[in-house]
Amino acid sequence: MNFSVCVFCGAKNVDPQFHKVARDVGRNLALHEFRVISGGGTAGLMQELGNGVLEKDGELVSVLTEHLLNVEGRAQQRGRLIVAQSMHERKALMSQMADAFLVLPGGLGTLEEMLEVLSHLALKIMSKPLVILNIGGYYGPLFEQILRGSREGFISESCVPLRVVNTVVEAVGLFVVAAARRSRGACDDGYRGGASVGSPAEMDGIPVGTSTCRLRADCDARLYRCISCDTSKSKCFWGIDLESLGSSVRHHGA
Repeated sequence: MNFSVCVFCGAKNVDPQFHKVARDVGRNLALHEFRVISGGGTAGLMQELGNGVLEKDGELVSVLTEHLLNVEGRAQQRGRLIVAQSMHERKALMSQMADAFLVLPGGLGTLEEMLEVLSHLALKIMSKPLVILNIGGYYGPLFEQILRGSREGFISESCVPLRVVNTVVEAVGLFVVAAARRSRGACDDGYRGGASVGSPAEMDGIPVGTSTCRLRADCDARLYRCISCDTSKSKCFWGIDLESLGSSVRHHGA
């Protein structure tokens, strides 16, 4: 599938729960034939992400600067390597190549990358899906700050076009839908759902290998909810074949 997901995440060794999820993300994106773009780190979540992608024979693209390459080690890089002239060019290249963005826990670099994409979305410079996998509530304090900015009038509520999910299944599902919409020539932001900041994430899941639509109602407000599902035809209102979608969105854990 010609669809690229840029993953922002940390490159330090931290709590094993974060490492496991990063590897699981890599596996799942590869199994769904998404190209994975990352910052090319050889430690922490970046390393685990790459390990997961390559474990399932997926396509990995690592974007680094010459400085980072010297720090990380050229011999340690896997997959396709792209060397940028500066950090600014590095972020620009990752953004240009990506069809969607996924944010895992990380440090200052991850925060910078995520907030730049969020800012560009708010300014309507681009309209690519931005999904945050909020492992263990890691980004809770950030969301509180965004909400405070909204309450104080600094941030328009409509200018927070990100989606927050809690599981790998939810994240990958959003990208499956985004890819399907793009292949159909959809012209909006490419996805529906996830929890907006301040809203509870709700996900019943898609039953594997069935045509039963559990996307439910109010698609404009919640993850995988359908306005006008026709289960007799196995179609949701997007026109996506629910049976094939249901069999493709599944969790490939360790």
